Parts: sequence; structure tokens; C-alpha cells
Amino acid sequence: MTPLKRLKYLSRQTRPMTRAEIDEIVATARQCNAERAITGALVATGNVFFQILEGPADAVDLVFAKIRADVRHADVICLAEQLECEGRLFPLWRMERVALEGTPASAAIEEKLRELARSDGAARYDLTRELSRMIAAEAAQSRAA
Repeated sequence: MTPLKRLKYLSRQTRPMTRAEIDEIVATARQCNAERAITGALVATGNVFFQILEGPADAVDLVFAKIRADVRHADVICLAEQLECEGRLFPLWRMERVALEGTPASAAIEEKLRELARSDGAARYDLTRELSRMIAAEAAQSRAA
């Protein structure tokens, strides 16, 4: 069995994007990720992307390299890389946009994203873990609904 890698990153959108544009990014990612055994979640709010990618290490690294080169992203920061993860946070999601609009957790997640964008060092690590848990909880609620 191939070891599972999880990567979390934050980036700034180089220009304001519409929901339709972000949905198109997600649709393309779903198709490509299915071919590479990658799962994950994307949060796009304000001018920030926060994404969690999980799958075979070489596939995750390839996708992240493409993201770094994508002109829609600027100031790409790898927040965390975990190797040999025991399980997936998003086993059923080839890629999903975690829509924050109208959810009870939306304000809290958006605030954590703002804090994360301003943080560094140990605070960044703690905020990344907390934000990941919040997004995974939203994903679980979406699956249950």
C-alpha cells in the first residue's frame, strides 16, 4: 500500500474570482484527482485559498507544483506536510469546495483563515491544525446531510 501524504497550503488569489470560476477549478481538480487517487477540500473566501490535499506523495507533490505555477495563485505557503498518514480526512471527496456561506461555522472558519494569513511559526502550525479540524467537521456534516 502506498503511503498517504497530506499537504495543507494557503495562497492569495491574484485577482477576485467568481463562484463560477472557483467551481470550475474544483470540477477540473476532481477529474485530475480521480486519476491520481487524490482527495481533499478547498476553501475559497475573500481573496484566500486554503486547501488540503491527500494521496500518494508523488501525486500530491505534482499537484502542489502545478498550484505553485498557476497564475491564479500568489504568495503560496505550504503550511504543513504529513507523511505516512493513517487515513484520509476526506475519503469520498476527490475535491470539494467547502462552501462557507450560510453554515454555522462559516464566520469561525473565515476568522481562522484571517488569523492564519497573519501568523507565523508555532501559531501557524496550531491554527492550521485547528482549521483542518473545522473543515473536516464541515465535510462530515455535508456527507451526513
